[in-house]
Amino acid sequence: LTQQTTDSEMGISLKNASCGEDIINAMGLCNFGFYLGPMVPFVEWINATTGWNYSLDDYLLTGQRIKTIRHAFNLRENVDVAKIRMPDRARGNPAMKDGPNSYSPNVLMWDDAKKAYFNAMGWDSETSVPLKATLDKLNLPEVKKQIYG
Repeated sequence: LTQQTTDSEMGISLKNASCGEDIINAMGLCNFGFYLGPMVPFVEWINATTGWNYSLDDYLLTGQRIKTIRHAFNLRENVDVAKIRMPDRARGNPAMKDGPNSYSPNVLMWDDAKKAYFNAMGWDSETSVPLKATLDKLNLPEVKKQIYG
């Protein structure tokens, strides 16, 4: 992602990567294998294996559902990801001046990326609690009842 990337674009990119990984894991495939070479046609593989005819967007929505259920579980168990802070050194502050891990003096925008991701996922950007509308869209009435009563 470049500096010209909008928060919305960044959030959507992070959401798609995250939800895609959940689909790969849910299908019993190895995530690490997807990083080692060209993109494999996993949508076609899933459809051919199951007899389904879903699109990438359908699978990403399923991944969002998986991710939201997992996240709601963590919230219930008092794992508050909204409060997780990446240490300054891991953010690149101060930036390394030379060596293989040197990069521009721009500090990684962790908090901006996290808020953009929460927004793209349909979660409150400050608390990370899934929004009622998101839970309705994902057809998760049990989760909505647990969170909102």
